Amino acid sequence: MGPIVRRRVAVLLLLFGTMLGCSPRDLDWSFRFESDALRARARVVEVSVLEGGCEGERVVYAADHAPGLAPPPAPRLGPGRYGLRGRARDAECAWFASGCEEVTLPGKDDALIEIVMGSLPLEEPACTTGVCAEGRCEQSGPCVWEGGAFSFEPPVALTVLSSSAMESDPYLRSDGLRIFFASLRPETLGSWDLYWADRATTSAPWSAPIHNTDVSSTADDTRFAPTPERLTAYLASSRPGGVGGSDLWVLDRPSSDVPFDSYLPMSALDTTMQEYDPSPSADGLRLYFVVSDRLGPGGLDIVYSERGSPTEPFTVIAPLEGVTSVADDSSPTLTVDERVVVFASSREGDSDIWYATRPDRVSAFSAPVLVPGVNTESEEAEPFITADGCWLYFTSARPGGLGEADLYSARYVAQP
Repeated sequence: MGPIVRRRVAVLLLLFGTMLGCSPRDLDWSFRFESDALRARARVVEVSVLEGGCEGERVVYAADHAPGLAPPPAPRLGPGRYGLRGRARDAECAWFASGCEEVTLPGKDDALIEIVMGSLPLEEPACTTGVCAEGRCEQSGPCVWEGGAFSFEPPVALTVLSSSAMESDPYLRSDGLRIFFASLRPETLGSWDLYWADRATTSAPWSAPIHNTDVSSTADDTRFAPTPERLTAYLASSRPGGVGGSDLWVLDRPSSDVPFDSYLPMSALDTTMQEYDPSPSADGLRLYFVVSDRLGPGGLDIVYSERGSPTEPFTVIAPLEGVTSVADDSSPTLTVDERVVVFASSREGDSDIWYATRPDRVSAFSAPVLVPGVNTESEEAEPFITADGCWLYFTSARPGGLGEADLYSARYVAQP
């Protein structure tokens, strides 16, 4: 029997606000297998939401969970038609069962949405790169960007993190279990504030975001970038005490179990213009960031500062050779070996996400090219690449989001 697909118009709506019937809605869903044999074979169940219905190609939410356990809460969704899909992988990482229910929001039915997964007529491998480990696809090593033989899977909207406002500056902790980002949502202390969310594993769904009031201020607080040992973080903020505009700040604390208690402006790097997007290297010896109107005709330029040891201050800046252009270039993010840089640029009009590579850390970067699989006619910006180069997080203003700019993630896929 093929994947089970049903259509219905109404779903259970748990309202968190009316807003003339156009606010995002909460769904109540459950997943089960058509037979005990299918359930016994399953190792991982992927639950997802497809925009436009069960035949839709755009995934707006996806998360894995273990069979037999309660699925993660369904995401909040705006008005429209969606496919609620469940797919199962076995121990060899083959897709072998699937089911989907179509819903249209807003609706009036008070029934729980149950997705029943039946056998797929043609089983498909789930792992296009890396190795399979009990139903989970894992990378066998860093994802290779040099040579351009790769793309990204269709980006997934991180609806549990996004809001009807605007999100910016995603940045993951080195273990991948906490994400930091900035938001303009109504409860902020001033303008841009900082938020964070956790997950149990790197394949688990994110929790609901928490307002980071310990670090946020009544000014603009945007990229928050902690170092791997979590005792130091770099922050872009326009709070009082800096040189002027958005400045870079360094935060310190004696233990990762206590809040940051030292906030110091990086006066040697800051100016009366703007400094944004700090991104520290894994060894703590280089800080990549963005400056405005300091390197010539380009408005925003990517630079870096280097020091001899982690105890020395950053003092001198230099342009990131091969990357800087006469357009706005921002949000640098690098792999752990610093041989791949991903950034946002308006060099071809609207903001898109670009990348460049180099053979070693001290060489100039190659000519930048667009990151495949993630850009649209809308604006894409604020990228963050994981240390192994295998996951990309970014913001996009593409249609179908909850707000003006939402958070998305996409997974690297090697090409033949």
